[in-house]
Amino acid sequence: MSQDEKGTRYEGECPSEDTKTAQAEIFKLRFDYAWKYFEFHAKQRTTMYNFFLVFSALIISALINLIDREDSGSTLPIIFSFIGFLMTLAFVFLDRRNEELVHFAELVLKDLEKTYLFKDSSFTRTIRYRKLNGDFETIDYKGRAGILTERYIPGEGDAPDDMFDYSHAKWLPRTQYLVLAAYLLLALIAF
Repeated sequence: MSQDEKGTRYEGECPSEDTKTAQAEIFKLRFDYAWKYFEFHAKQRTTMYNFFLVFSALIISALINLIDREDSGSTLPIIFSFIGFLMTLAFVFLDRRNEELVHFAELVLKDLEKTYLFKDSSFTRTIRYRKLNGDFETIDYKGRAGILTERYIPGEGDAPDDMFDYSHAKWLPRTQYLVLAAYLLLALIAF
């Protein structure tokens, strides 16, 4: 075992300055690669969701207009409902794919946070957050520094169950399924 000028102990020989520089460069490359991958797929997911909302609003508005104007025997609203339903399923599958790709990058970024960026870092503070019903609550909170790593330390001022309930993983699929149900309902009304 050896020790460098700062007192850090190493198994075997101390790494040279060249080795430390190379390791720092590799870390920068890993972080940059993971961040760009994450950013690309997160932006793609958000953009696809925005297109989904615009598409759905247009198709549902057209459907309601067709149902109001068409004779009771017309199949045009049913066809539009079917097309909207299929397109929504396509958006759902694309969103799931983008979500998986974002999570792959998150795994790498979490590891980099825990290993390098925020190693042995924690904080204690009082935070104020809005509950799902709109009321504010204040709690003492002990957490780890980091963006993707654990937000609180279990057993030491646990976060309430509804504190971090505003995630894309919950709300994006719910709106997509709501739109699917709207297409089915409009098809039944047109039928």
